[in-house]
Amino acid sequence: MAALVRIAHHLPVTAEDVVITHNPLATIPELGIGGLSPNGYLVQPSVDPAHPDFWKALQVHLSRTLAHELHHCARWRDPGYGSSLGETLVSEGLADRFDLEVHPGAPPYHWANAR
Repeated sequence: MAALVRIAHHLPVTAEDVVITHNPLATIPELGIGGLSPNGYLVQPSVDPAHPDFWKALQVHLSRTLAHELHHCARWRDPGYGSSLGETLVSEGLADRFDLEVHPGAPPYHWANAR
């Protein structure tokens, strides 16, 4: 997959399983896609094929979701994702920043724009 090759130029992609699930309840409603990395070895993007922008979710947001979640995998391994609110905010912010490193340009998501 081209997205994984692109991400691997910035972060070693090794030993992670990527399991894409049809789970509309686990997606960001505006995007039709979501993601979860519960540990250092599993990335679980969820998609909603009934979403009106499903093809955009696959073409644009899947690669971004993979970059974000694979960054989480790396942090789970060392130094850890974190357990406090502050540590979680740092992990999420770093994963969003990594997404922007892999996909240069303006952040497409409102939560990644500080105003």
